[in-house]
Amino acid sequence: MDPMHKRNLNFSTFLVHVFLIAAASYCYAGYGQYSEATIGQIQHECVEAMPLPRTRTDIGLDEQVRCWLDLDTWSDEDTHDGQVESDTIGSIVWTVASGGGVVAPTTGASTTYDATGTVGQSVIEAVVMDSGGAFLDQPVRRQLQVNKLAPTHSVVSWISDNPAQGANPPTQIGCFSKFKVQIFPTNVSFAMTKFHEVIAVSPVAWPDGTAENVPGATIPYTVRTINNEVNITTDDVAASKRPIGRIHNGVSYVNFNWTRAVANEYLWRGNWTNFENVTFTFYYRGVDQKACASTSANNTATGGWMGPY
Repeated sequence: MDPMHKRNLNFSTFLVHVFLIAAASYCYAGYGQYSEATIGQIQHECVEAMPLPRTRTDIGLDEQVRCWLDLDTWSDEDTHDGQVESDTIGSIVWTVASGGGVVAPTTGASTTYDATGTVGQSVIEAVVMDSGGAFLDQPVRRQLQVNKLAPTHSVVSWISDNPAQGANPPTQIGCFSKFKVQIFPTNVSFAMTKFHEVIAVSPVAWPDGTAENVPGATIPYTVRTINNEVNITTDDVAASKRPIGRIHNGVSYVNFNWTRAVANEYLWRGNWTNFENVTFTFYYRGVDQKACASTSANNTATGGWMGPY
């Protein structure tokens, strides 16, 4: 035999072997594809029971979403010796394809998505393999898009007053009111979001000539669902008791007010982000030395008049 011809024959045999090995790695002998593998879309529900519906795709920062695939919707039909047979499902791998966030666990029929990452859209993806026991289909990909929303503002309303106990005759002025605060938007839950209000140092020049710097404070808070209202917290707005003479200008008791600047912030990716500036105002009436508190941002709510004590 011509040596060159022998070399060509050997090379051809080699190619055939490579092809057979590749084919064997792609499907078992005698199997072919009858229909492409498929599975139903990703099912989901928000972990927080409110707001409804739990199948919403708008979610709050740090909100969690359960995701799963219905294994009963898996279909993969192959042929074997002229007969149609069903191939079983293989592994399922979950990832966040874009937009940030975390899924855990990363394998199995279900996972939970945690809405970290950037504000805006995120895409959760499940990649499903067949078992490889017959014809090896291409992976099946299923995606769910969610939209992460950040807090925008609050709406406040008065709940109650808590006047202090006083002396007779009264010697002090002050006020204490409780307000309901609802964080918007309310079509998502911020129950897992960390908040705080940063109250600045407040200089006060009282009518009697007293100069005071009221210390600042940082007060953490969370929100929850109360009576089917989502993202609710309360805020105690108070001016502690001071001598009644603070609103006397040397001639008479006079009307007076002073304010506190408050920054509402949420924690996101390790940083505190301002979403609203609030003003607390404390009013005093000269005619009867009573005081009241108000809070104002997107709207204004005012407590009742109380004191003196």
